[in-house]
Amino acid sequence: MINSIFISAIVHATEDPNKVKTAMLNIIPSNLRSICEIQEN
Repeated sequence: MINSIFISAIVHATEDPNKVKTAMLNIIPSNLRSICEIQEN
């Protein structure tokens, strides 16, 4: 759910699909890292 909010915000922020794709690729791994860190603690 959080990812979809970020992605829709990015889509609204730019008309350029390549920028959207790059931003999604940057956001999703950082969210996965955060989830892994939370689970380890």
